Amino acid sequence: MDRCARIGRRALGRMGVVAVLLLTLFAALAPAQDESGAVQDAQRTSEMLARMRTIAREASGLRTVEELEARIDDIERATELAPLDAELARYQLSAARETLHRLFFLHMSQPLFTTPRGRELFDRIERATAPVGNHDRSDLDLNLACVRFLFGETERALAELEALFDVPRVRTNVLLEYLGICAADRNLAAAWPVFERFEREIAEGRGSNYQRAKYYGIRTVLLQLAGLSDAAADSLARALATPLDPCVPLEDMTATNLRLTQCDQFIFTARYADALRLARELMPTVQGQLRARANMCAALAQIRMGDGDERAALESFEQVAVSGTVFADRARAELALNAIVHADYARARGWLEVCAGALKSSSHEAVLSANGFLAVADLREGREPLVPLEVLERLLLQRFEHLLAQWDSAPPSASGAAFLQVGYRRDLFAALCSVVLARTEGESGVERCLDLLLAAEARGSTARNLGLAPQRFAQVRERLIPPGGGLLVFVPGTTGSLVFVATRERLSATARPREVSVQRAASELRAILAQPARADWEQALRAAAAPAIEWCFPESVREQVRECQELHIVGRDMLAGLSFECLPWDDAGVRLGEAKALCDLPSMTLVAHYAARAAPPREYDLALLSAGALDAAEARAWGVEPLPLESRELSRVISAVDAGRAVALPRATSADLLDGAGASARLALIFAHGVVDPQLDRPYGLLLRPGRDGASGAVFADALRSASEVVWLGSCGSYGGGARRGEDGGHRIANAFLQSGANVVITSEGDLDLDATLFAARVTVEQLVAGRTVAQALRAAREEVARQPQWRHPYYSAQLMAVGVGEQRVALSPARSRVAWWWIAGVGTLALAALFVVRRARSRVTRSALGTA
Repeated sequence: MDRCARIGRRALGRMGVVAVLLLTLFAALAPAQDESGAVQDAQRTSEMLARMRTIAREASGLRTVEELEARIDDIERATELAPLDAELARYQLSAARETLHRLFFLHMSQPLFTTPRGRELFDRIERATAPVGNHDRSDLDLNLACVRFLFGETERALAELEALFDVPRVRTNVLLEYLGICAADRNLAAAWPVFERFEREIAEGRGSNYQRAKYYGIRTVLLQLAGLSDAAADSLARALATPLDPCVPLEDMTATNLRLTQCDQFIFTARYADALRLARELMPTVQGQLRARANMCAALAQIRMGDGDERAALESFEQVAVSGTVFADRARAELALNAIVHADYARARGWLEVCAGALKSSSHEAVLSANGFLAVADLREGREPLVPLEVLERLLLQRFEHLLAQWDSAPPSASGAAFLQVGYRRDLFAALCSVVLARTEGESGVERCLDLLLAAEARGSTARNLGLAPQRFAQVRERLIPPGGGLLVFVPGTTGSLVFVATRERLSATARPREVSVQRAASELRAILAQPARADWEQALRAAAAPAIEWCFPESVREQVRECQELHIVGRDMLAGLSFECLPWDDAGVRLGEAKALCDLPSMTLVAHYAARAAPPREYDLALLSAGALDAAEARAWGVEPLPLESRELSRVISAVDAGRAVALPRATSADLLDGAGASARLALIFAHGVVDPQLDRPYGLLLRPGRDGASGAVFADALRSASEVVWLGSCGSYGGGARRGEDGGHRIANAFLQSGANVVITSEGDLDLDATLFAARVTVEQLVAGRTVAQALRAAREEVARQPQWRHPYYSAQLMAVGVGEQRVALSPARSRVAWWWIAGVGTLALAALFVVRRARSRVTRSALGTA
């Protein structure tokens, strides 16, 4: 036992010695192992750092998604080490940024980020770089936010970019990308304050030429979408004037985008031939999204022109529809709209069914409009709509209100045309009204549509500057519709038209697909009006006018219009400026402008405002200003001659008015117009040359004699501060400007008079014949003295001019139009009848002479008698 115990104790002792030796050996080896691990980690970090540098350097040259995906694998491998090494963290962020940037560049030609694979690659990059939070990652965060927008996370993308506004190193690029997202999302409200920030960047000398050109280009897009056409044109001019290097791919692509933006602007401003030419120039030089955009511009221009082979335009749309780009849904919607025009509802349904995703209020306006028109057609023909009408009405109304809010976000100083001038916006409104009328029958539906129109019309330039709020149609109805008169409202879209007729007795509306090109009819009528010597003008006029009459006056509309003596028109600009005054109205050769008292309303909101404002005291009943004498130097500078008007001719024009209440100025000066008789009469007749100064923002004006203070005789829109109550503007070449009569920001001199206090302006779009115009003015004055409204007096003047054999062609009468409050009456004191006074004086003289003769004879008889007695 003892021996066993001794053996056990020896064994335990040996084991203890071994354990101690092992522990000593382990302790001796441990530092070596730690040192070896550290060496290995340092080596891995160094290798990974070199790899990140290589990726950051080479990513921009990779051409396939597969090559970039392999680099993402390496970026993910760096995730474990990057938080422990500042340099590796910096280069991992750089490699991730360049890889994401290259993926975005590839997305331009093959829309990667609209696919699940693109989302997966984005998420991998975001997860891999998330642990690196203690370094400057603003460049990568900028790219992450931009791509996030492509996934539909707009609000989050804008919030992430806004958080980078105060990072000086990336501020300029962040502001650019923020505005780019605003442009894509049509979010003008968010863009306005960022415009101001970028302008400060430019003022302080920051930003490259590339960044400035891109900023002006994005700003142009946003302003065009808002309909602020003047500001957009100015911004585009600045962008195109910024020098870019065609050898730098990014700058070359920006230059191409600017030219495509110019193409868009041509379409927005109805310069379709220019848009088509430019798009065709660009198509062979670009690929991917840029090629799709060029195709889209070419197709839109061809469809809007309505000329040539429609098939070419449809082929362009079809190429875009299958391109897989962000323009694909828009192209499919345009193809559907075209199919609806031709009543091919099955084909329209087919195109709309393949539009990506569910319909929502943020869908492109063309997609919403096409669905609205198709649903109404389906319901009319007894089919189940693709989207229920109640859903469509809600989505269309949401989009319409969103667009109104965007327009309202612009400062009042922002200049542009009326809200509905922009084509896609007009289509959306027409679709909304069509759906409303389909769901709400009778006068209630019409009233609601007119209320929507009033909400839109309060967004015109003039209404915005005056701060006018929308009104209900019931509030303005009595002031807009004169007794025995009617209100004719046109709201056509690309594929349909809405004609609202409002009389004091009833309201109605007719909605029809477009059957003819109104643009073509209007153009043909303008050509006939410009050729008074044309031998076959009567036949040509009837042929050109026939489709326009059929389109504008279907029987249900014509029936109501037939009984109206005075007809006010809203939306003539939406019919390409169609000349209603020259349209044949009956078989006897009478034209509409001779049969009806016509007047153009700038908008219902504006005219209600003009009618309600109080007129200041007037010094004269009538003032006639003539440019019969001009300063020789100014006449040469403007290339005009004095008007051959003599005092006797001017006296005949105003002979119906009391001479004590009228003044005729055959040598009128600019001061007479601005501060004298021309601005302080009930009726001002102005005969002067129209002049144009392209260097001015509002370039149209009139030329009279220089004022006494040496001021120029040229008076432009900006100079007008007050105006007579009614203005007859007898001038050629002064009616340029925006498309909306009376509401284009004052670019037309006629509209400037309205803004300065006139309630109605009689003017003309084309050149005038002086003799016919003087004759028409004389008749108008006579009619106004007799108590007629301005619209009625002008109708009578057109009729009298057309009765004269030498002036039968509508060139002499149909171009005269009244803009503003057509039912305005002018209190003119009639001339004292000289014939009556001479007759009374003559009779009195004869009576006195007879009395004298009788008394003389009686006196002789008496004397004789007395002498005899």
